[in-house]
Amino acid sequence: MKKFIALVLTLALAVSLCACSSKAGNQTVTFTVPMDDSTYTFTAPVDENGESATLPGGATIALAAEQASLDDGADTLLWKGIQTFAGTYGYTAENHTAADTSVEAAEAALREAAESGAALVVCRGEVMAQALFNIQNNYPGVHYLLFDGEPHNSSYTNYTTESNVHCVLFQEEQAGFLAGYAAVTDGYTQLGFIGAEEIPGVVRYVTGFLQGAEYAAEQQGLTDLRTWFAGTYSASDDTTNRMLDWCNNGTTLLFVNGGNLIASAIDAAKETTSGNEVRVMASDYDQNDSSDLILGSAIKCYNSAVQQELYAFFSGNAAWDQTAAGQSEKVGYTTGAVALALPLSDVMETVERTRLVVALADVSIISVGALFATYLVHRSFRSLRQIEGVAARIAHGDLSARILVTEPRTTEVGSLQRAINTMLTQNESSFAAQVVAQERMTRFVSDASHELRTPLAAIRGYGELYRMGGVPANKTGEVMGRIETESNRMGRLVDDLLQLARIDEGREMSMEPVNLTDLAAGALSDMMVLAPERDCGLIPLDPRDEAAGKEAPSLQVIGDRDRLSQILTNLLGNVVRHTPSGTPVEIAIGMAPPRANPTAQPVVVVEVRDHGHGVPPEAAEKVFQRFYRSDTSRNRETGGSGLGLAIVLGIVAAHKGTVQMLQTPGGGATVHIELPPAPAW
Repeated sequence: MKKFIALVLTLALAVSLCACSSKAGNQTVTFTVPMDDSTYTFTAPVDENGESATLPGGATIALAAEQASLDDGADTLLWKGIQTFAGTYGYTAENHTAADTSVEAAEAALREAAESGAALVVCRGEVMAQALFNIQNNYPGVHYLLFDGEPHNSSYTNYTTESNVHCVLFQEEQAGFLAGYAAVTDGYTQLGFIGAEEIPGVVRYVTGFLQGAEYAAEQQGLTDLRTWFAGTYSASDDTTNRMLDWCNNGTTLLFVNGGNLIASAIDAAKETTSGNEVRVMASDYDQNDSSDLILGSAIKCYNSAVQQELYAFFSGNAAWDQTAAGQSEKVGYTTGAVALALPLSDVMETVERTRLVVALADVSIISVGALFATYLVHRSFRSLRQIEGVAARIAHGDLSARILVTEPRTTEVGSLQRAINTMLTQNESSFAAQVVAQERMTRFVSDASHELRTPLAAIRGYGELYRMGGVPANKTGEVMGRIETESNRMGRLVDDLLQLARIDEGREMSMEPVNLTDLAAGALSDMMVLAPERDCGLIPLDPRDEAAGKEAPSLQVIGDRDRLSQILTNLLGNVVRHTPSGTPVEIAIGMAPPRANPTAQPVVVVEVRDHGHGVPPEAAEKVFQRFYRSDTSRNRETGGSGLGLAIVLGIVAAHKGTVQMLQTPGGGATVHIELPPAPAW
């Protein structure tokens, strides 16, 4: 243990030497671990003028204790902290102890404390956590401060913390780590852990204890850890015999967490016949004085923790703030809430040895400092040379070159490395996007030129034929008609190209509430004039509503009325051109979840259904590509440019919607459009 104390003091000295330069923003990082939690008195923080907040005082602070006596234990430290705080700042302290260890008794103590007029009720432990779960809503004017637990039901399946409750959970794993590290460092490698129950706090103790032991064992050799959860908090002959069996079979240190199990551990250490010296480590509070067999205590600083929490509560106008109300707070080493309490024998000898260690360390540091500084300078410039090399690669065209990140993010060089890599990634993405855009433009110009070449060739051919007198008088009207037809087709193609160009530019649209149902009805009316032989219908999207004879619902979206109308016009025009005359067409409208995510919120759905030849499944996505024609039925003779569905896709995308080509049940094609609904005002 002397070795461990020397190590702790050395580390503490090192931390104190570095405290002035350890910064987080403009705040100095400090660690406050009380040397003796039982004597701790909270000191209020001061502002830049050296003044602290004035607390009003006068209110009552109540402790609802699990144990019948406050002479010893964790509740004793909570009670001492409450009394110390109350005496310092002018509050009244009172306690209400449970009649027994049952949840019912704990609940009665909590009710008694709440009904006594206390502004804040402090409690601790799993039994109180279960009792508080039952009554936390019963006294809305009372606030609660719960240590070592969170309100839960008896089966641990429901954890609910109301806004008048603030929970404080200790990082027992940190205290356990210190205990395990200290034990192995002091030469104990055959370890035993005895916990009362397999609950979160106990599990955190044994987890930290094992990790600390394993960390120390990396230099000391392997350790052996036995673990047992006794299922009781009381000392008994059976418990002592179980621990004694461990001791007689090699265990030399017992780490105990849970009520009075420490008494059984001490008895087992005394009665062992193994010939080994068996020591005990306690938990939760400092129990070093209870027996000379106790090596140390992994403690939770209840006294200091409760005083700090009380100050936070009453300095906030006797209420939990937003960060604390209904929330759980985990406190540990850096907040002075957990520590390892050690016997103070031979401390002065250790201090003298530490002075010698520090003196020798100073000489070593001064001797090595120059060499280390030289190494650091060289290492820093190595990173800069690497950046220079990457810049040269990029200058030669290797846009994928990246800097190997070798420095932490917190250093200037490390931050520069990451910033440059981010910039290079963005530049590469921008260049790639530019290449794609250029390729798209090249392809578009090529397609447009190809599509325009055909009607121009026809017009030119007929014109030359007419000029040369090769057109008989009786054919003049037919030739002029062909020239007019090709001119009209070329005009439509140019209009479509201009429309796509405007969509690609992302020109602003006139966005307003639009009744999509009215647009669909108008489009169908226009179609019935152009194709009176077709049966046109506006129906609800849900087949059940259609079967019931219901009309299509009136639905609104936010969009450009003209562009949305163009979608329906283009789709109905495709139906007229590419389906047999006399086949029916329907527009279905309604609300439904998106096809891509059936669990999402419903969207406005519009479906234009025909009953023609349909679109092959393999062409369902390609039909929205520019100048794409799926089959011979969609050729130039029909008058289509191959841009109608591409325009539909662009307009829908500009409205943050989606469009798909589906199969109509019974044959035909269905264009499925999803648009965001207009918000409810």
